[in-house]
Amino acid sequence: MKGTIYYRFNPIIHFVIRPTLKLVDAHNHPIRGGIASSIASLLAHYAAVLLSLWTTDIVEAPATLPIIVHVLLAVNALSNLAIGVIRYMENEYGDRPK
Repeated sequence: MKGTIYYRFNPIIHFVIRPTLKLVDAHNHPIRGGIASSIASLLAHYAAVLLSLWTTDIVEAPATLPIIVHVLLAVNALSNLAIGVIRYMENEYGDRPK
């Protein structure tokens, strides 16, 4: 994933998630890193979506966003949490869970 174009040019990864992971010492505490990255990613993506929609006057409140936007942001947050859990399992048991 680190070599992909998405990872290289995504500002949320570089300016929100990576500093958050360093702040909570995710290398030594992957569960804490997964939780922190989930929260940071969710807040940053909501802020980006709402800021872009408010500047175009499409929506006035988060409750007026289509349900699919909320679902996609929740899936994104849960995937960050899953990465933390998988890395914890790898560190704890030495192999990827099957």
